[in-house]
Amino acid sequence: MSPTKTVAARTSELINVTEARKILGISANKMAALIGSGVLPFEQDELDHRVKLVKRKDVDNLMRRRNNGK
Repeated sequence: MSPTKTVAARTSELINVTEARKILGISANKMAALIGSGVLPFEQDELDHRVKLVKRKDVDNLMRRRNNGK
């Protein structure tokens, strides 16, 4: 796999916190709590350190756990 494809694949699996919040249907405060407590791990965006990125699969897993708990 070329370096460009590797970066593209890695980037596509990461989403920003705002997008994750919309998927989960939660407030900014709840998202901050999930990130702060380590329930939802994050990475800093390499181009903008102010932006937090989360793995799409982690968001999907959290959604699945939440739906199974209901």
